[in-house]
Amino acid sequence: MRKMRIIPILLLWVCTLLAQTAVLDSANVELLRAMAQRWKERFARKHAEAIAKAQQEGWPIHEKGENGKAYALMWLDDHGNPVYYETDNLNAAKTVSTDDVWPGGSAGFSLEGSGMIAGEWDEDAVRGTHQELSGRII
Repeated sequence: MRKMRIIPILLLWVCTLLAQTAVLDSANVELLRAMAQRWKERFARKHAEAIAKAQQEGWPIHEKGENGKAYALMWLDDHGNPVYYETDNLNAAKTVSTDDVWPGGSAGFSLEGSGMIAGEWDEDAVRGTHQELSGRII
């Protein structure tokens, strides 16, 4: 009886592994790497331009705000206005216990994220009707 339970799980695992390998094999990895490099270079150029203008204009480049928020200058929009990223997920972090790994957190890891780059790809445009984003997407 125990073998009958293991076989479907093993079969599912093998199918998942093969499917992931097939997707990777069919992807043009070199094209994706070249595209990523172009985007990285474009961001670096736009970011450097924004930093230079911020220094001229006295704009903040990176700040920590209230309630764990942080702000960072990213680039200039088409009209030369600064575009900042703002963290706004302190409550979400607490919900999934991320705050446990921060400095002073109960897990004792004291992670701050310095020297790390994180990104997210959502495949499509942001859904502006989402309860957390409504009225906040430009």
